[in-house]
Amino acid sequence: MAQASTSRDNSNMEGGLRAAITVLMMPDFRDGNPYQSLLSEAISDLGHQVVFARGYRRLFPLYRAVREQTAPVNVLHLHWLTPYLRGKTLLSYLAYALKFYMDTCLVRLCGVRIVWTIHNRISHESAFPQVELWAMRRIARSASRVIVHSQAALVDLRDELDLNLRKTVVIPHGHYREVYYSAIEQKVSKRDLGLPEDSFVYLCFGLVRKYKNIEGLLRAWKQSRNLPPHALLVVAGEALQPEYGEEVNLLAQSSQNVVAHLRHIPDEQVHLYFSAADVVVLPFQRTLTSGSVLLAMSFDKPVIAPRFDVIIETLGAAGELLYDPFDEGGLCRALQEAGSTDLTSLAQRTRRQCDNLSWPAIAKMTASTYSAACQAA
Repeated sequence: MAQASTSRDNSNMEGGLRAAITVLMMPDFRDGNPYQSLLSEAISDLGHQVVFARGYRRLFPLYRAVREQTAPVNVLHLHWLTPYLRGKTLLSYLAYALKFYMDTCLVRLCGVRIVWTIHNRISHESAFPQVELWAMRRIARSASRVIVHSQAALVDLRDELDLNLRKTVVIPHGHYREVYYSAIEQKVSKRDLGLPEDSFVYLCFGLVRKYKNIEGLLRAWKQSRNLPPHALLVVAGEALQPEYGEEVNLLAQSSQNVVAHLRHIPDEQVHLYFSAADVVVLPFQRTLTSGSVLLAMSFDKPVIAPRFDVIIETLGAAGELLYDPFDEGGLCRALQEAGSTDLTSLAQRTRRQCDNLSWPAIAKMTASTYSAACQAA
């Protein structure tokens, strides 16, 4: 299996960390996702400066954001591309894609290096995936460094995006341990959520979106037999698409032993759901980087999920409850097997695997990648 140039770049660039780097991160998604806050704070702790551009500028937003900073920017660190790829028709979407590519060219002409972290293969609700793929290939080509979160993601993307392995870096996604309140006693969290104290809780947590296959989970739940006594499925999260939320809600109402909290879950309540859970169920249709898996790991919770390479790599030795996504009965069997699995031991393995995802280590790798980008030809 082909390897990216991660270890060589990171080992050779240690000396480059002596010079402070100014990084502009775009887009600013900190309000809806703690990832950028955790990453930027850890990078700042190393002595570098991380700034964000708020708001959307209509004409060449990247170039304008670079030019508006008070201090010269060394690196533009791109994350999600969705704010820059717009348009309700194919023609307008293509126009935005072309403008976005021109925007990155202007940034490079300013002497600013582009580092791009690929979080998704294609935006989950993309209306024009082929145009988005065209734009992604050109950004991958023009970036000085490209970051992916796992070796499995690199394998998935290298041919599709024609990635240059010499400038592609594998840096894992960090955990969420310090973001939310700590876990509390299970019976207390069940009481606070109005769940039966004797229930065995399967938790499906996160934004309710089509690619997460929650309707598939509810159908599998109806078909499952030999579940643990007092088995209860809790689906918690906001539905971004009302029609899909209604579909999930109707399925939940027609199922036995299912509780659906289809609403925004405030940060201060997240720990209640994971404290109440015995196991977390994430039946994705597809994923490249799963914040939901990392959130479950951050609370030491065993995970039921499809046996995708990226999830296998993320969970490591804690992947005992992964199932074959191409086996029609795989999810049902995984739900049943959770009841006969030593979940205490599995939780300990989950915790040990999560220990490897510390933000200081990830920040050091990311800062080394910035240094490598600045020194690239």
